[in-house]
Amino acid sequence: MQKFIFLKLISFSMRWLTESYEILKKNFGEKIFTSSEAFNLLNNVKNYNKPNVNSILYNLYLNESLVRLGRGIYRINLIKIKQEEMISVVDSIVMSDSLTIRIVPGPLVTAQKQLSEKGIEYMITGGSVLFQYIHHYPRYLIHLIYVIKGGGEYAAFSLRELNLKTLLNPKFIEIKSTLDNFTERDIFIVREFNHLSGNVNNVATIEKAIIDLYFETTRKKIPYSGEELGRIISQLVKNEPINLSSLYMYAEDRGVRKEIRAIFKNFYPEIDADNLYSNKFVNDVIKGINMENLR
Repeated sequence: MQKFIFLKLISFSMRWLTESYEILKKNFGEKIFTSSEAFNLLNNVKNYNKPNVNSILYNLYLNESLVRLGRGIYRINLIKIKQEEMISVVDSIVMSDSLTIRIVPGPLVTAQKQLSEKGIEYMITGGSVLFQYIHHYPRYLIHLIYVIKGGGEYAAFSLRELNLKTLLNPKFIEIKSTLDNFTERDIFIVREFNHLSGNVNNVATIEKAIIDLYFETTRKKIPYSGEELGRIISQLVKNEPINLSSLYMYAEDRGVRKEIRAIFKNFYPEIDADNLYSNKFVNDVIKGINMENLR
């Protein structure tokens, strides 16, 4: 009898969560919402009290149906509800030893389809590849798209055709100004290169994405926090194997090998400690790593 009651309670609890999740998803969609807004909604629709709603939000956060952006601030987990839109680099081929790379759903999927249909040689890289490890999920994303030199104007034009905010080879101040004026929209940064190393089916390998985001961040190419980058790297190392040989190769290409070696010494004690490089860029990233380790 006790077992029957226990199973019935579990079944009721699961239905409770599922129904609440569907109500939240239907009403808020991709919008950010507060716990107070969730309470007002669920209280009105289901007559749930505040402790009920707090329990629901907590459990939906635990099962990854919600993303918690801050204290009492939530968003429907776009990754989970748009799995069908998420694109693997290779359907069943594993990159970086065990990681199948996926890109952030939404406008980027639309952009990828457009660039592929236009026959443009391109590579999605940076935070767009590493988004699942972003600590503070932003209201907008800066998507880095590298293209072969000479193809930038056509790529930018193709994205603008879809009403995607696109900048071609922009300087930092231009990106900052655009973000100040378009606070709720993702923006696309198109840069031209002679070759696209680390490109597999138009998406950068994880090692290449790390290096590109590091370079763009620390060299003030994009407005991004070195500390946040450190948090991302810390989460990556905890959850995914990193190919150091590939990482160093891409770092060498961008002239940051010494800096990357100093950063990754924090995770791999076997890295030779002699003559480790240090500068403000390295220190900012290491600060983020240490903050993440204290969580």
